[in-house]
Amino acid sequence: GTFTQREPDINRENTAALFAMVEDGRLAPRITRTLPLEEHRSAFDLLASRSATGKVVMTIGADD
Repeated sequence: GTFTQREPDINRENTAALFAMVEDGRLAPRITRTLPLEEHRSAFDLLASRSATGKVVMTIGADD
């Protein structure tokens, strides 16, 4: 957005701070559901119905 363009140094510092928080476990995304890619319609329905309170993660491959 415009903040990124207007304040690139502050944005860079903020981004670095966020990544540090994720790395040391102080910040973690809330995952509502993990689904295989084949169930992409169900994932979309969760998002469209606003019933997902966190992230909906799609997995790809044999380890679904």
